[in-house]
Amino acid sequence: FLTFNRPRKIQVVVEETHDIGDMGMTLAYTDKSVGVVIQELNDSGRMAKWNTKRKNHGHDAIEVMDRIIEFDGEAYCGTD
Repeated sequence: FLTFNRPRKIQVVVEETHDIGDMGMTLAYTDKSVGVVIQELNDSGRMAKWNTKRKNHGHDAIEVMDRIIEFDGEAYCGTD
């Protein structure tokens, strides 16, 4: 059997603060990557806080193996 997972697009908005802190994720890419893949999400950091807020309101959260394809309105490649 084959299982297909359809992509979903989630817009992540992280507010700038004076205490920027760590995003809390490890990214993986190659020169030919379309975007970058989230390889690891830490339990602390800005993305963990963002995920917690989303989950508390019944929304999708980002997960390991999700792909970042756009950053600040621009298409994102592994070498960018």
